[in-house]
Amino acid sequence: MHRRALLVFATALAAACTARPDPTPTVQTRDARVGAAMELDVKCDAGELDACDALAMRYLDGEGVDPDPSEAARRFEKNCAAGHHSSCFRIALLTATGTGVAQDYGRAKALYRKACDGGHTQACNDLAVLISRDGTDSGEALALYEAGCAEKNAIACFNLAFRYERGDGTKTDAATYYEKSCDLGYAEACAALGLMLRYGQGVERDVPRAIGLYTKACGGGYGASCNNLGTMYLSGSDVEGDVAAAAIYYQKACALRFGRGCTNMGHVLEQIESSEETAADMYRRGCDRGDAKGCSNLGVLYLEGKHGVEKDEGRAVEMFANACERGYGAGCSNVGLMYEDGTGVEQDFAQARAFYQKACGMDEVQGCHNLGLMDEAGKGAAPHAGKAADQFMLACEKGYAHSCAYLGAKWAQTEDKRDFGRQLLERACEAGDTFGCKELKKLTR
Repeated sequence: MHRRALLVFATALAAACTARPDPTPTVQTRDARVGAAMELDVKCDAGELDACDALAMRYLDGEGVDPDPSEAARRFEKNCAAGHHSSCFRIALLTATGTGVAQDYGRAKALYRKACDGGHTQACNDLAVLISRDGTDSGEALALYEAGCAEKNAIACFNLAFRYERGDGTKTDAATYYEKSCDLGYAEACAALGLMLRYGQGVERDVPRAIGLYTKACGGGYGASCNNLGTMYLSGSDVEGDVAAAAIYYQKACALRFGRGCTNMGHVLEQIESSEETAADMYRRGCDRGDAKGCSNLGVLYLEGKHGVEKDEGRAVEMFANACERGYGAGCSNVGLMYEDGTGVEQDFAQARAFYQKACGMDEVQGCHNLGLMDEAGKGAAPHAGKAADQFMLACEKGYAHSCAYLGAKWAQTEDKRDFGRQLLERACEAGDTFGCKELKKLTR
C-alpha cells in the first residue's frame, strides 16, 4: 500500500509553471530558440507583461538563454510588482523552494496571497499548504481548498479530500472530492479513491472499481499505482495471480521513475530468467531512483555474486550502508552483520552493535535479535543475559516470532519463568516458527 504525502504543494517547477503565454513549437533549432527569446525581450521592454513572464521562464529552463534561476527570480518579481499574477505565483514558488532566491516561507506566503487574490487558483492551494504547515491555520486553509476546488483546481480538490479524510470532514466527503480531483485529471486522487474502495474505508468496498481507478492512475503517470497493481497481481490479492501482469505493471512503475517498482521488478527477475535485463539492473535502477530497498537488495546480490553481478563483499557493504543511510532498517542490520563477521570490512563489534541498534530503532526486528545475540555472547561488551533477554523480548513484541521462540526455549528450562517460556513458544509456533513448534513439542512429551 502506498502512503500518500501530507498535502500536495506545487514544487515541481515544470509542472507548476504551465500555460505559457508564448506558444513555442515542440521542436526548435538552437538559433530559433535564441531568436524567440530575443523577440520576447523586445516585447517585454515594450511593456508586455506576458512576454516578460515567458522570458523569465526561459531563464529558468534555459530555452534560448543560459539557465539562470536568480535572473528568472528577479524578472518574475519585477513582473509581479507590475501586477502580473502568474509571475507572483512563480516567484512565490521559487521563494518557497529556495530556487534562485533565498528561501523564505513568510515572504512566499505573502506572494502566494497576492497571486491568489488575483485569481490564480494554484497559488491559493499553495498558500493553504504553507498555512497548514506553519501552524497558523484557523480554518483559512480549508476555505482556500474549497474555493480552489470550486474553480476546478484538481490539486485543491485533492488536498480538500485529504483534509476531510484526516478528520476535517467525513470519509464520504473525502471520497467525493477525490473523485472530483480524479475526474479533473489528477492521477494521485484516482489512486486515493481506489485505496478507499479497495479496503472499504468510509465507502462501500468495491474491488473492481478500485482496480479500475488504480489502472487509470497508472495510465495517468502515477507510478505508485502501477506498483500497487503489480503487487496485487504478484500476490494474487483481490485478483487472480499473474506474474506476467505483475512484471508489466512493475516495469511501468519503474519507467515512471517510481523506485520501488524497479526494485519489485528486480525481485520478479530473481525468480525468472531474462535475456534483456537482470535483477541487478533493476535493483540498481531502484536504488538510483531513491528506493533504499533496491540498494539493500543489490547489496545481497554483490554478497552472493548472483543475477548479473560478480561477488564483491566490499561493494555489498557500500550498498547496505547506502540503504541504511536512507532509512531502510534491513540495510542497517546487514551492515551490522558484515561488521560482526568481518565480511568485506575489518571486524568491529562496536560498529556492528551501532548498526544493529539503528536497525532496531527503525523496527527492523532482525537488528534487535542480533543485538540480543551479541549481548548474550559478550561481543563488544561483557556478556549480559538480562540485556539479551530484553532485546529478544523487544524483537518478539515487534512481531519477530523466532525471537519469541529463542527466548521461550531458554525460559522454559527455568523454574521461575517456565510458564512464560511456554507461552512464548506457543506464540512463536502459532506464528509459524518451526523452531518454536519443535521446542514446544519437547515440553509436551
